[in-house]
Amino acid sequence: MLGRYRSDDVRNGWISGLDDETGCHHPTLGGLRIGKLLRERGADESIDEQREWDRDGQYFHYLTKWIHALCQAAFVTGDNENVRWARELAETAFRAFACRSESGEILGVYWKMSTDLSRPLVPAMGLHDALDGFITFREVQRAIAKVPTHPEVSGFNQATEALFALCHHREWMTDDPLGVGGCSSTLAVFAN
Repeated sequence: MLGRYRSDDVRNGWISGLDDETGCHHPTLGGLRIGKLLRERGADESIDEQREWDRDGQYFHYLTKWIHALCQAAFVTGDNENVRWARELAETAFRAFACRSESGEILGVYWKMSTDLSRPLVPAMGLHDALDGFITFREVQRAIAKVPTHPEVSGFNQATEALFALCHHREWMTDDPLGVGGCSSTLAVFAN
């Protein structure tokens, strides 16, 4: 399960730190590992850019894909549990991946974080991460409206606004095939 630590990790249980029963009800609260072949790079290890692609951790752009999948499941099934999981994952992703200035201003979102979200593994921001995050968070807002859940979402709305602000006056052109595909699929969500 991607919401739990790897079997070869010294840490165990839910990434969120929840007990087993509560974790089963909130599996996305600590985020979701990508599930790569190698364990994440240790805090004392220097980065090897080639091996980093094969190392575990949490990626912002993968979490947005999970959030999208949970929203789509909610639209089809009407199950508000999927909406809750999408909202919890989005809130966790924003809180952990947001790169802030000393004054608290949101400067961007980290591309890759450690499994427990305690430190950036790749401190750069992906070219389209802010746009992908904004559109995906708007999808969560739509899911909340369509398949109502009970918890307050005002803090979530602030996260969406912060991502929107990061999108202002940005250049979105790319010749990277992955970026083009990612933007196309992200924008297709918004068109529906």
